Amino acid sequence: MLTYHSLGPRYAIASRQTVRDFRFDLAEIKGLKTIKDFLAFASLDPPKSDQLTLVPSTDSDELSCEPGFLVSKETADAANEILQTYTAVGKDSLRVHELLQGDWAKYRYMGPYENLGQAWESATTTIENDGRKSDSKNRIPFQLYANGDLGSETTDNVPIVEIWIPVV
Repeated sequence: MLTYHSLGPRYAIASRQTVRDFRFDLAEIKGLKTIKDFLAFASLDPPKSDQLTLVPSTDSDELSCEPGFLVSKETADAANEILQTYTAVGKDSLRVHELLQGDWAKYRYMGPYENLGQAWESATTTIENDGRKSDSKNRIPFQLYANGDLGSETTDNVPIVEIWIPVV
């Protein structure tokens, strides 16, 4: 199901450790523990929720994602300042993303992770059929794992993933 939303800016702190394969166990992503440790070390607020988000990596043209969490603007600003000042705290392993404000399409997918690529295709096709266009060149699309950490599922063992695509 696809719905449209106008959102203010959102912020994510993500690990530079990229995820190339969506079929993995959360425990294998060491960067997630690093994010929470960094926030605690810096006396910053914890993530807004335990909902994992995957933000496309901007380091290469290849499709890869960085795991992270949504945070408040205040936390993002403070984290950015600390990461720019103290390389020992993890400048090379963490980064702050601003998911810019504007219109977004939210596609709610329920199903096995191996079909997530088809869900992305369905979402982009629906956007085009609605007479809108993706604005992915100017704003970064992202995913939220609506029922908790990646790898967790509903009581029916069905993952729920929200795909957020910027639109114009």
